[in-house]
Amino acid sequence: MIAAQEKERAQVGRELHDNVNQVLTSVKLYQELLLSGIGDDEALVRRSIELLQSSINEIRSLSKRLSAPTLGNIRLRDSVRELADTVAATRQFAISMDTDAVQELEVDETLHLALYRILQEQLTNILKYADASLVHLSFERDHDILTMVVADNGRGFDPQQKSTGIGLSNIKARAESLGGVMKVESAPGAGFRLTVSIPLDGHSDYP
Repeated sequence: MIAAQEKERAQVGRELHDNVNQVLTSVKLYQELLLSGIGDDEALVRRSIELLQSSINEIRSLSKRLSAPTLGNIRLRDSVRELADTVAATRQFAISMDTDAVQELEVDETLHLALYRILQEQLTNILKYADASLVHLSFERDHDILTMVVADNGRGFDPQQKSTGIGLSNIKARAESLGGVMKVESAPGAGFRLTVSIPLDGHSDYP
């Protein structure tokens, strides 16, 4: 567990360095231009505000990840709803949910945490890249296989021409470590659909 937490913190540190640090450096440059009287003052101020808001959103997201969810006493349905509500509160997009298939389902902590982290990762991907206005989350159960689908109406991409990013690689690794599979469906301008199917008896040491 400690190793898993350290790995998560290391990833957060990289994202702070790569994303937030870059944004704040840009804001600093804009402020220096303002002080020197070079450039369009109003445009520089507006762009600085946009970048600062982006940093605020990023830091909020990262702080959520540093706080490991307490999943032991709540059902999968409730934890994913809570996560979705937290993301929806940013008002970047609306989220609809169909969780009837897991309404009374009890899953072990390993599977519960894996599904939670997969959803968390994908919602973060959508916030960062999709430019979506609507996300739909649903669950299906076929005997001993549980399937989670996260679909958005964002910009999409051609899976044949775009290499899998770090986020999707993490999702794929989590699913496969539990004996599951990941499927992606997308096309430019046609949104993105992530499907993850995992056996209910899957076990893994993946953090």
